[in-house]
Amino acid sequence: MSSEYFHDDGLKFNDDMNFMKAGIVYSDHFTTVSNSYAEEIKYSFFGEGLEGIVRKKENKLTGIVNGIDYNIYNTNTDKNIFKNYDVNTIEDKSLNKINLQEKYDLPINTDIPLVSMVTRLVAMKGIDLVTHIMEELLQEDIQFILLGIGDRKYEDAFNYFQSKYPDKLAARIYFNEKEAHMIYAASDIFLMPSMAEPCGISQLISLKYGTIPIVREVGGLKDTIISWNQYTKKGNGFSFANFNAHELLFSIKKALDLYQDKDKWKTIMIEAMKSKNDWEESSKKYIKLYEDLLEN
Repeated sequence: MSSEYFHDDGLKFNDDMNFMKAGIVYSDHFTTVSNSYAEEIKYSFFGEGLEGIVRKKENKLTGIVNGIDYNIYNTNTDKNIFKNYDVNTIEDKSLNKINLQEKYDLPINTDIPLVSMVTRLVAMKGIDLVTHIMEELLQEDIQFILLGIGDRKYEDAFNYFQSKYPDKLAARIYFNEKEAHMIYAASDIFLMPSMAEPCGISQLISLKYGTIPIVREVGGLKDTIISWNQYTKKGNGFSFANFNAHELLFSIKKALDLYQDKDKWKTIMIEAMKSKNDWEESSKKYIKLYEDLLEN
């Protein structure tokens, strides 16, 4: 059953979609949560039926990336993790890995790369890509931890992989905030191969915790993750362009290769932890936008 809305000028909007269109039409300005997503929603795959009106009114659209609260996500003060650390004591991060390996009954090994996901198990998060490559990925010398709930087929898939590879994969099919923090602190690599991601928060948290994100170049993931450049030695993660399982696998293998060089891996960890993704810069952009609107 649709609702009816009346605008002050007497126009009637018969459903939620038209109501959202009216909001775009009659607003002074509208925003979304990253620059790239502001471009993506002009097209049908991301626009969800609003792409036409977004393109028509794009002159009053701004993308401003979200931030995270560094009072909550702070490796120096986080009471959820086993051992606090920062860029100056980055070696202490491995103590969190040992603690989590013990908790999840994985072999204790600080040298093995620990790959993780904290996510909803839904198609939009790229879970199909991960399950497609999991058998091949688990042939590598890695450990994998998943925390999350969602569609039954994905829950069943990860439970299957855990039963087949109990020494390599721990699937925790629930959500727990404390354990999420523990996973961010313990892991070396964080996967976020989303089909769509307006901004994304998990990659920002993983950066702060020195856990290197591997993301698909979409939405806010594209705006916040700079892919590692082996020549300039710059970057805070790894990325791939197409929604393709083997592009994801290739990116993971690139990260695993870099992990073998401890000096270079420490460099990318420090680059990640120094990435600034709190609300300070974003709030300045919002304030500037509001000030401009008031002036006009």
